[in-house]
Amino acid sequence: MKRFGGIRSPLHRRGLSRRTMLRGVGGAIATGAAARAMPARAQEAVNLNILLTNIPWTDAMLSTVAEAYNAETGGRVTITGEQVPYEAHYEKLVLELSSGSSTFDIVTTDTIWIRQIVENNWVVGLEPMKATDPSLPDLNWGDFLDGPYLYSTFDGQRWAVHATQSTPVFVYRKDLLEEIGMEAPPLWNWDQYRDAAAKLTKNGVFGAAMLLGGQDACMGDWMCRVMGFDENPPGNDFLLDDDANPIFNVNDRGERAIERMREILPYCPEGVFNFDYPDGPPLLQEGKVAMAVHWLDMWPGLEDPAVSNYVGKFGYTVSPTDNVSQHMVAGWGMFINSFSEQQQEAYRFLAWLLQGPAFHMFREAGETTLIYKPDLESAEVKQAIPVLNVYDDMAKEGTTYTAFPPYKVTNAAEVQRIVYEEVVAALSDDKTSKQAMKDAEDRVNAAMGK
Repeated sequence: MKRFGGIRSPLHRRGLSRRTMLRGVGGAIATGAAARAMPARAQEAVNLNILLTNIPWTDAMLSTVAEAYNAETGGRVTITGEQVPYEAHYEKLVLELSSGSSTFDIVTTDTIWIRQIVENNWVVGLEPMKATDPSLPDLNWGDFLDGPYLYSTFDGQRWAVHATQSTPVFVYRKDLLEEIGMEAPPLWNWDQYRDAAAKLTKNGVFGAAMLLGGQDACMGDWMCRVMGFDENPPGNDFLLDDDANPIFNVNDRGERAIERMREILPYCPEGVFNFDYPDGPPLLQEGKVAMAVHWLDMWPGLEDPAVSNYVGKFGYTVSPTDNVSQHMVAGWGMFINSFSEQQQEAYRFLAWLLQGPAFHMFREAGETTLIYKPDLESAEVKQAIPVLNVYDDMAKEGTTYTAFPPYKVTNAAEVQRIVYEEVVAALSDDKTSKQAMKDAEDRVNAAMGK
C-alpha cells in the first residue's frame, strides 16, 4: 500500500504564511507518520473510521452507506465513525490532526477550516494521490455541483469529496404574509424584510429570528447582509483580500450590515443574543417566529410533521439584498488523514461515494443540502424537499455564488471570532457600528501579524 503523507501541500509551495499556534506541528508529524506506514495485505479486513458531525447525511454514513459499502467489498471493509456536535467539531478536528493521531482515516470539515488542515499537511489530496498512483479508481465529479470545491481545490487539483452544498435561504410563513397583505418574495430588499417583521410581530408571534449567540451562526446573519452591498468575484470572500487585508468594511458595508441587523432586533424573540444553530428551527417549527434568513441545512425539520406544527406553510427563496443578489456557498468536505495507515482504502471508499447511490442514501436519511445533480434535477425530490426550490429562484433572479469568509487563511476561526465579538458588541450597544468595525480591523490586522 502506498502512503501519501509525504505529498506536500501546494499552499506551502506558494510560500503562504502560517499563523496558527499549532504551526509547524503538522509538517513535523506528517514526516514521522509517513515513516511509520506499513503496507497492507490486499485482502485483509479493514476498518475505516471517520470523524463526523451530527447531521442527517452522517447518520446515513454510519448506517445505510456503511452497510452498502460493506456489501460492495464482500464484507471486507467496515465503516465506523464518531459524530461530534458542530460546536465541538473544530476543536476535535484540530486536536486529532495536530497530534498526529491515526484514530480517524477520514475527517470531515466545514468550509472555513480547510486551509488550516491542508497547509499543515494534516490531510492528503485525492487527485494528487491519483496522479501518483494511476491504478487508483477514477473520480466521478461530473454528477455533482461545483460550489464547495472552490475551497478544496489547490493548483487545479481536488483534494476532497464534498457531501453537501449549502447556501443561505430566506424562510417565511406564507399564510402570515398573506394575512398582513404583503406579496411573497422573491426578490425582497432588507427594507421590505424589516417592514414585514414589524407587521408580523403580534399575537405572540415574532417577525424574525437571528442567531447571535454562536460565532458561526451570527456571522451567517451578518454576512447575509454584507454580501448584498457590492459585487464580489466567486473566489473572493468579504473579509480578507488575497494579502489578508481586512475588506469587510469597504464602502462601510460592515457597518451598514450591523445597522440592518439592529433594525430587526425589536422584532426578535427574547434571548436572541443566546440563540445558536440548534435554537433556530424550533422557533419556526413551533410558530414562535415568522421569518428567518440562514443556511439551507438548518431547515429540514420545517416540513417534518413529527416536529413541525406548520408543514406546508413555509416558503423558501433567495436572501433579501440591498443591491446585489449573491449567495455564499459552503459544504462539508471529506479528507483523508495524513496519519492514516489506510489511505488507499480511504481513497477507494471516497471514489465509491462519487458513483452516486450513497448520496441518495444521504437524502433518504433526511439530508436537504443536496449536491448530487440527479437529485436536484428531480421534480419529485424538490416536491418532497421544498427548500431546494431556492435554486430555481436563484436561477430566475440571476443570483451568483460567492465565497464563505474567511476561507483563505489558516487561522480562519480566530479571524471569524474577532469579527463576531465586534459585531455583537455593536448590536449590544456597547459601541457604535463604526467603532466596532474599526476595532475589528485593528484586531484582525494584529492576528494576521500586520
